[in-house]
Amino acid sequence: MSNKELVGNLIGITNPVELVVRIRPDIIRKNPLELGEHVVIEYQSADMDKDVLGRVSEIHLENLNMPSTLLNSPQDFEALARLGDLSDGEVLTAQVTVIGYLTEKNKLEIPRYAPPPGANVYRAPTDILNRAFGQGHCRIGSLRANQEVEVKVNVNELVRRHFAVLAITGGGKGNTIAVLVKQMIAIGGTIIIIDPHSEYSTMRRDVQGRLITFSTDTDLENGSYGLRLRYSSLSFRDLTDILRVPSKADRMRALLRDAYNILEGTNWDLDDLRNALKTASESGKDRSSQYYSLMDRIENATEFLVFDKTEEVPLVGDGQSKVGLLNKGFVTVLALSGLPDEVQQAITKTVATRIFKGGMSWRHNDDTATPIPGPVLLIVEEAHIFVPAGGGSAAMAILKRIASEGRKFGVGLGLVSQRPGKLDSDVLSQCNSMIVLKIVNPYDQNNIEKSAEALSKDLMKELPSLNVGEAVVFGSAFNLPTVVKVDKYEGTLGGSDIDVVDNWNQTYSNIGTTPAQDYDGGSEGFEEVDWDEHARGN
Repeated sequence: MSNKELVGNLIGITNPVELVVRIRPDIIRKNPLELGEHVVIEYQSADMDKDVLGRVSEIHLENLNMPSTLLNSPQDFEALARLGDLSDGEVLTAQVTVIGYLTEKNKLEIPRYAPPPGANVYRAPTDILNRAFGQGHCRIGSLRANQEVEVKVNVNELVRRHFAVLAITGGGKGNTIAVLVKQMIAIGGTIIIIDPHSEYSTMRRDVQGRLITFSTDTDLENGSYGLRLRYSSLSFRDLTDILRVPSKADRMRALLRDAYNILEGTNWDLDDLRNALKTASESGKDRSSQYYSLMDRIENATEFLVFDKTEEVPLVGDGQSKVGLLNKGFVTVLALSGLPDEVQQAITKTVATRIFKGGMSWRHNDDTATPIPGPVLLIVEEAHIFVPAGGGSAAMAILKRIASEGRKFGVGLGLVSQRPGKLDSDVLSQCNSMIVLKIVNPYDQNNIEKSAEALSKDLMKELPSLNVGEAVVFGSAFNLPTVVKVDKYEGTLGGSDIDVVDNWNQTYSNIGTTPAQDYDGGSEGFEEVDWDEHARGN
């Protein structure tokens, strides 16, 4: 190991899991170890001649020339500093978590015994780190502590075992999804995104046109098609949610149930629903008040604009002559902005159910439903709306089923959320891989910790202090957990932050006012007013 940079030696009592390293004085100030950096431990054993990787989980710096028992004020420090250079008393100690050594297949195995005290510890060379982190199909970014080392994702594991991308608002969730989606489309992936805020449609030009959007509006020139689903795909619960029938309105619900039973198994529309309600209301009971209340609710509900009696977007298309919800080698975006949560949930439930049944048909090679064109990744943005803790979403049941059974039928699930604390913990725990950007809310952190067995406590402590675009990654899609600097997506996303001041400046420039300057504590762009004089004049 003579060509590696020696950084220190093991001290104290060693064990196979956690080690303490005393860092060499000559690198404390010049090139100190960083939190999260990787090192190599020399086991000094004939049975262990491989490089054993470790990760710096804690760092402690003390100065033996500056004992806290004697120093109580700034004047004490100044007096001590006059005696000479105090830096030679600095002692840097690092706690290192043992990760393991790489096998011939670049998989990690953990030694079952401890290295000897005094063993040399080296900074991990780039070639070893590239072997450890570069195994995968798509690049997500680079190591935060060594940006020469790229971190790749195993797409098989990401899709088959499901994943979650979690962060505070503005933490980089959309950027991360865009980085992954662009690369997965390049390798022929079939992806569909439930997009409540219509953020991803702008990716079309960045994926060579291999993106189809469905929304309430049609713009064929930009690859946007009208979303149409059959009324008959709505369940009774969907109807009660859309019509906002109170949970305690038993008589109104009973009338709607009778009408729904009349329509069930047929292709129907709102006129058919009105007629069924009229028929059910004339059953001999006095149901007139419930009938008129439901009719008012139907007239006031604007959420039915994506539903039709017979027209429906096919499940499978080719992305060109025939577009479907799934187009092999394309990403499909369901742009649902402007629709109420109840309608978004009903649409998501309908689409996810068709995909899941299509996956079962594909794997069983039967014709009970239209088979999917191959493995599919369903990404759900704002996932806490669709799989909330405590239930309450029409889409909950089918998404839970995909989380638990989807891998058998070629349907992968990706959850994206800014409020992981509001996500159903059972569904979150089914996501075997996670990309967690900055999370500061303790409730959100707690739900992640409960759901993620692979997240170590030292990485958990990183979550509040991550910078924008940095992420803790772990799970089966990654060779080992680490902190990553996620690549910047070079295209345009609809969810990007707005430059408010720049936008306002453009507006005010049209009426001849002074534009605001970059704030530096000065008063440029503001009129100086003597307010006493101003008051006297009025």
